[in-house]
Amino acid sequence: MREIGPFVNDGLDIYFVTRMDSRKVRHINVNSFVTLYFPNTKQDAKEFRSVAVTGKAARVPEGNEFNGVLKKLDGKSPGYMKYIGKEGFKIWTIYKMTAESLQSTDYSKINQNG
Repeated sequence: MREIGPFVNDGLDIYFVTRMDSRKVRHINVNSFVTLYFPNTKQDAKEFRSVAVTGKAARVPEGNEFNGVLKKLDGKSPGYMKYIGKEGFKIWTIYKMTAESLQSTDYSKINQNG
């Protein structure tokens, strides 16, 4: 499991920034199918809900798409973008994961009838 920082989506495409020298990137280079798991860790077990999105990840080349993602990320998490700006995209890169499947878990539905 590898954590990701701030992310943005455009429909079923999920974009995230990562360091080019990360284990995450090495793993994506070996197997580009990834799962992004979104749990709410502060939930009561009886009410637990989560979502997992699986798809193929690919590096986004610099250009219009790349710049659009940067703008969205800056709007969502300006502090993070300032952090990235210190070293820039010499060591950071953007990946896009195109969702192919979605799985949700909702324990509250199991526990409705006791």
